Order: sequence, then structure tokens, then C-alpha cells
Amino acid sequence: MLGWQIRKFVTQIREEGPTLALNNARRYISQFWTHVPYDLRHYYTKSTHRVLDEEWDNLIILDSARFDIFREINFVDGKLSKKISAGTWSRPFLRRNFGGENLQDTVYIGANPYMKQIDYSGFHAVHLIFGNEGFDSHAVHPEVLFSKVEDLIKNYQDKRIIVHFMQPHTPHFTQVARSLDVGV
Repeated sequence: MLGWQIRKFVTQIREEGPTLALNNARRYISQFWTHVPYDLRHYYTKSTHRVLDEEWDNLIILDSARFDIFREINFVDGKLSKKISAGTWSRPFLRRNFGGENLQDTVYIGANPYMKQIDYSGFHAVHLIFGNEGFDSHAVHPEVLFSKVEDLIKNYQDKRIIVHFMQPHTPHFTQVARSLDVGV
């Protein structure tokens, strides 16, 4: 897990200088320590929501999408409602929603590196899409993931499908998005 972060840190030092790299490292550590207490507090409340508690055929996860922004741009027909997630960052979200579950009717396709750290043996199939396609060694551009999904789902027409996009999560892919430092 830590390997790609160290490689990215070294690359940032080389390409952007030590000041920016250290600022990014401080921000990452700060975000981690912000999530941990919040995650622990919400995990032990009854207000959290597991996605497996809902009925669905296809689940599209937009990692780190803000509900208020999504509500404004949503064009999908149907009922949209806000739920408190069973995990506030990837590892607990994946573990609490899918880890160790019997999901033989379900296929997971995604680019979330934390998926490798949970027991996903209960899925019918898992396709983890990684590589340096589209951005860097740990991020896959959404268009690349979508293309892979289009190819893969043909083989699983009788299965439920989970597609886990890491965007709008960082890293951002446009120059404008990268230039906005909003501390998210």
C-alpha cells in the first residue's frame, strides 16, 4: 500500500521540488488523521449504510463524490437519497460493504488499490484495473476504466455489476482541477 505513495513522493521531489512534495505529504497525513476518528465514530453508530442492504442490479461508485454537487448535476431518472456510508475512506468502505460476503452473483470492476487488501473471495469475479494508463502508476483515467467495463460486462450479463470509479477522487486529471488547492 505504501509503496506507490513513496514512489509518488520521490517523483514529486524530482519533478516539482521538495517544497511542494512536502506540502502534499503533510496534506495526505492530515487527511488520514481526519478520517480515522470520524470513521471509528460512525462505524459504531446505527446510522451507517451498507450498499448490500439495497436492491440493485448495477452499482456505480463515484469515489469521493459530494452528494450536494452530484444532486445538482444528476441526470439519471429515479429516486436520489443521501446515506451515511459504512466507511469514510476506501479500506473500511470496501471491507464493511464487501469483505468476506457471499457475492457469487456479483462482479466487481474497479481501480481502487485498497480492494487488494480485503477478502473479496466471495465475488463471482473481480477485475482490478491498474497501471499507468491515463495518469500515473496508481490512478486509472475514468475513460480507460469505462472502456474496460464495456468489454468486461459482456461476459457477465446474468450477474450484478459493481463499477468503482476513483474519480472525482484525487488525483485530478485536468490542469484546471490540479491548480485548485481546496484542501479536500
